[in-house]
Amino acid sequence: MESTQKQVARIGKAKAAATLMENSNKLAREAMLLRNRGMDYYQIAERLGVSASDARRTVAEAIRAAANLVDDATKAELLYMEVARLDAMQSYVWADVEQGDIHAGEYVLKLIQARMKALNIGQEDAVTTTVNAVVVPSNNAEYVAALRLIASGGVTK
Repeated sequence: MESTQKQVARIGKAKAAATLMENSNKLAREAMLLRNRGMDYYQIAERLGVSASDARRTVAEAIRAAANLVDDATKAELLYMEVARLDAMQSYVWADVEQGDIHAGEYVLKLIQARMKALNIGQEDAVTTTVNAVVVPSNNAEYVAALRLIASGGVTK
């Protein structure tokens, strides 16, 4: 049988863990709420009294946890909502871009990148480039011969 002191210690640890989990969940909920309002990680960090890296990590963990709790239809709806939010943000600053505002243009580029990442565009379309190197021989005759061989579809070693 477990001693009373050990039981108290175990219960104390469990309560501490539960409190920590509850506080963590509160932090995650608040961070997600702020992120959904369009705040960046620095603003979230300032509001919650944590570092920007902690804010980013907390939001990422909350998103992963939420993603595990929803079905595919809900995930699709959430994706649609996120893309709509990015579209709204872009439309808000587009007039400034058309007026030549460089900062607004940079902001729109970031929004486009975020949209592409959310929609998983570009990752599967990545282009692999093959570079063929031609080693130039020591004299013109060898160089011309190597170019003729390449032009004819032959392979040089």
